[in-house]
Amino acid sequence: MSSEAQDSPDDPFDEGLDAAVIAAAELVACAKTVGLTELELPIPDESSVWAVTVKKLGIRKDEKEVL
Repeated sequence: MSSEAQDSPDDPFDEGLDAAVIAAAELVACAKTVGLTELELPIPDESSVWAVTVKKLGIRKDEKEVL
């Protein structure tokens, strides 16, 4: 990515990506709350169906898992 694109605070791509990361973090939190290690959700829109998948890949060594 060019430094010019990084300097633009109103870049719609960056805002959309930020929103997607926030939504993904919320989805991970929900999956963890109900004890899932994998979740796949079909998300239909006007032209097709998207698959959103969350998978637990492993435990981070720098954090302790709290139950």
